[in-house]
Amino acid sequence: MDGANWGELGRLGLGDDITRLVPTAVRGALHGKSVVGASAGQNHSAVVTQAGELYTWGGEEFGILGHSEGTHMHSPKVVEALLGKRVVGVSAAGAWAAGAYTYLPLSST
Repeated sequence: MDGANWGELGRLGLGDDITRLVPTAVRGALHGKSVVGASAGQNHSAVVTQAGELYTWGGEEFGILGHSEGTHMHSPKVVEALLGKRVVGVSAAGAWAAGAYTYLPLSST
């Protein structure tokens, strides 16, 4: 172990800043949901559910999580701005980068 605080900023999504040395299930808002995609940046994480919802948590720098609170999220929270759209993928990288991909059906006209 390198002495890093893996739980800092809520990046583990477990509701606190505590480092865990063994795998621990992320629950809360994700309980009972089927996760089909996940990505993690340096301080933040994101998952896509089978229903096409995007959940993010961790360090909130420059609006990276997509929530209006402007504070670190210690537990997964749905990105409300994308409700009603079907998110099909997510990519998080570094300390301040993330992107979500949504499904846009081709027009029949």
